[in-house]
Amino acid sequence: MNIVIYGAVLTTLVATPWLNSDALIIPKIMSLTCLSFFLMPKIFAQYSVLKTNRILRVVSLLALFFIFQMILVMVISDAPFEQDIFGRTGRGLGFITYFSLIIIFVYVTVTIKSMNI
Repeated sequence: MNIVIYGAVLTTLVATPWLNSDALIIPKIMSLTCLSFFLMPKIFAQYSVLKTNRILRVVSLLALFFIFQMILVMVISDAPFEQDIFGRTGRGLGFITYFSLIIIFVYVTVTIKSMNI
């Protein structure tokens, strides 16, 4: 659970004003994506908790439906593919950001349930 706190702090504070033109969004998306891909195997490792708990099954099913809906919107949309993936310039509200946030959300719910908090 500490890794999520450290990742949230890093994502909030990271900025690279002298390295790229968009000094805030690119490093924030990179740190958020790295955190989510680090947490993804940990979710799969706790599959038994996910399988046995009804609330966690509903949360994971809703997360999968949301990801499916985002993919469907990307396929149907007339927007450029880069804009669908990364979001508009300066905003960073694309598929990668929302996918990463969903993975972190599912990890936190599974961890909280397995720790009986």
